[in-house]
Amino acid sequence: MDNNSADAIIQECRKEIDQLDDQILALFAKRCEFVARVGEVKKNLPGTQCFIRPGREASMVRRVVKQGAGKLPRQTIASMWRMLISGSILIEQNVSVAAYAPDACPDYFWLSREYFGPFTPVRKHPAINRVLGDVMEGDSTIGLLPMPHEAAAENWWVTLAQGGEDWPRIFACVPFLHSGRGNKQTVPSAIAIAKLKPEKTGNDVSLVAVKADANTSRGRLSEGFTRYGLEASCLATEEALDKRQDTRWHLFEIPEFVSPDYESMKSYVSDMGSNILQLRVLGAYAAPLKIS
Repeated sequence: MDNNSADAIIQECRKEIDQLDDQILALFAKRCEFVARVGEVKKNLPGTQCFIRPGREASMVRRVVKQGAGKLPRQTIASMWRMLISGSILIEQNVSVAAYAPDACPDYFWLSREYFGPFTPVRKHPAINRVLGDVMEGDSTIGLLPMPHEAAAENWWVTLAQGGEDWPRIFACVPFLHSGRGNKQTVPSAIAIAKLKPEKTGNDVSLVAVKADANTSRGRLSEGFTRYGLEASCLATEEALDKRQDTRWHLFEIPEFVSPDYESMKSYVSDMGSNILQLRVLGAYAAPLKIS
């Protein structure tokens, strides 16, 4: 094939691509009309502060990745839909993020950009309590905090555990998309909180805080969960903020969606009796999507 023939084919293909792009934009515009209608309905719902539907979002991304788009890499499909969702949220409601981002660790700022989009306003805070305060006071819609673990310098989850029903809840793990490449240990993870109700997706992780007598071991608490069909692993333990109390807070990760009114949770609390002083489900998030 000579250069002239090759150039003619390329030009024809580019013409077709441009026409397809125009069709895609027209479909995006139509989609945005429905998104706006949904936003108007949500504005009239009582008690709705944050319009984000985390379960719906996760289910959408999982569905389009499973369906695929020919030779387009599934990682690209997932990233495109995550960006489309972020733009759609901004049509429904003005959303902003408060991210824990000290100078020595900007990772969570970039994670917020990856998940919530490059144009969603993000406030960078050097202290975790500033992030919590922003969300609780309504200065930011969403807070992005480090994933809890045993060696964490600050166990921010204890603050949420002691709050009321109208306090922020955990609703997402960021990043949601994992390519399955590289060393997993080098990828930081964050937790997103907001004043919303977590949603069940069928493949979820719940975080449950348990305040227990100091003499009650984590092993005993874990065994109690197991008796009622719940696999629970302890992520972190923290002494009670009130040093006069001989109690500890424990944070458990359960690989399924749970809520306080589930029979398994009620039975667990009843069975543990006085060993448990308080139990609070801090929220749940869709298990991250791994794309090979």
